[in-house]
Amino acid sequence: MITHNKSLGCLAVLIVLALATSALGQEAQDDAARRARVMEMYGLATQGYPDLGRVTLEQAMALSEKGEIRFIDVRSPEEQAVSMLPGAVPVQTFLDTVDEMLDKPLVAYCTIGQRSSNFAMQLKRYGLEVANLEGSLLGWIHAGGEVLDPEGVPTLRVHAAGQYAGLVPVGYEAVW
Repeated sequence: MITHNKSLGCLAVLIVLALATSALGQEAQDDAARRARVMEMYGLATQGYPDLGRVTLEQAMALSEKGEIRFIDVRSPEEQAVSMLPGAVPVQTFLDTVDEMLDKPLVAYCTIGQRSSNFAMQLKRYGLEVANLEGSLLGWIHAGGEVLDPEGVPTLRVHAAGQYAGLVPVGYEAVW
């Protein structure tokens, strides 16, 4: 009887471990699928802008670490109140102080890339070169980039309404 109970206990532990490992594997799969979907949606959102410069996530992260990039957040103030990329300036701040902002490469972002593409193209008409961040905010966090709350504290909360809510990485909270 003791042997039988030990066997059942070991079997229960093995089942729990198998389920946990399966769940972790599923999360990684789901996260990879989410990231792939983000990049697919970014491609669709920006396909009408073939002349627009783009900065890869890897390039943007390397430049950000060195303080050699100026991110322009073109999302609404409500979205920005949840989180922003480190060092990013709201679009209105950029427009109000544009002459002071030209000391670094300019890179616009939004949630997925449509609004930032529109913004960058508008500025291009006025002779300003503004690149679009590949994957925008959702691409950035999927690539391991940090976002900050209004106090400058790292956060796992992002504004991602509607169709984008299910595209945040595992562990992040989509709010709207």
